[in-house]
Amino acid sequence: MQLFVGKTGSVRNALRPVGEAEFDCGKLSVISEDGYIDKGETVRIIRVEGTTIYVDKVTQ
Repeated sequence: MQLFVGKTGSVRNALRPVGEAEFDCGKLSVISEDGYIDKGETVRIIRVEGTTIYVDKVTQ
């Protein structure tokens, strides 16, 4: 799972802070470090703890 750190993807449903995001490896359940993130926003995997995947919003 640590191989996923740094990958970017698109939010499939709003993260409140838990939800799903689509990455090149498929759909993953994630938790937002930034709180609420809207559907369609781009996120980056920042860390993995066990099977829990944490993301933050990618700003342009």
